[in-house]
Amino acid sequence: MAIKKKIKYNIDKKRLCYRQPEGLFDQIKQHPINSWIEYDSFSLHIIDDGRGNSDKEPVKIKAQVVLSDNTLLGDFVFHNSAKYDGYCFFTFANKALYQISCKIHGETYNCQQYLTYIADVLEMDLNDFTEVEIACDVNHNVVAKVRKLIKDYENYDMFVNGKRITDENRIIENYGEYFSRSRKKLSKQPTLYFTQKKEGSPILRIYNKTREINEASMEKEYITQWDEFGSQSIYRIEVNVRNEFYKDFANSLRNDADYPHAWGEINVQDALFDLERYRAKVWQFFCDRMVYFRAKWGDKQVITLTDIAQGMAI
Repeated sequence: MAIKKKIKYNIDKKRLCYRQPEGLFDQIKQHPINSWIEYDSFSLHIIDDGRGNSDKEPVKIKAQVVLSDNTLLGDFVFHNSAKYDGYCFFTFANKALYQISCKIHGETYNCQQYLTYIADVLEMDLNDFTEVEIACDVNHNVVAKVRKLIKDYENYDMFVNGKRITDENRIIENYGEYFSRSRKKLSKQPTLYFTQKKEGSPILRIYNKTREINEASMEKEYITQWDEFGSQSIYRIEVNVRNEFYKDFANSLRNDADYPHAWGEINVQDALFDLERYRAKVWQFFCDRMVYFRAKWGDKQVITLTDIAQGMAI
């Protein structure tokens, strides 16, 4: 009996840039490494100031944000350098992106919204995204399906970064397969990588997430709990996007009636990531431009990664 196809669009990584108020860095640098700065509902745990054993003035300070229930929300890196003067960066802890904080009208929310309150307390303004990684998790083997389409050059054309692969004998540019292994055994199935030439361009990975967790002995059961796939394996198609390219997506929403103001206001964009349909839209925008297939027969049906993830392809 065929399994019921399941699909979830998650944020697996998110890094933001904030404008830090004048004087905040000087306040924080007064606290030594491993000290705690207490606020209502959260604390800053100073873990590094870059000084080591020297007496030189710090130019950056790294601090963990820990909520009152001991949840690690992520890390701030505060700056006092010429390059980043007036700015700081926040990276979410991976577990915080999968920890359920509440469910409203069928939408599951993680811990992201707590950062808005923390930024207000510290009097910081959101400046921009620096990096976001969207993961599409499914319960069927998308790795095998993509590899099958790649090898079936007699029936399907393959397009990578908008260019058709015209010679089946040539190495596919910007594509690779990575096999992990132990000393004794090679993994049966690889991780598929699609990239682009320009530095900082989106990176696409397709792999068996459950196997990765098991092989690395990673304590990430929270991903399985969030996806609600039960005992079924998780296969993942994820795309990593930096700021410059995310702006291309935001600008594409100028004429989108569903998101009339999302392209301009960074705080609106940040809030929209709470919605799974928005995460899916970001994911689709980048993934389906990096690789797709087209039948050579009949009506020349196009098969995208969206089709493959939804189980609508071969």
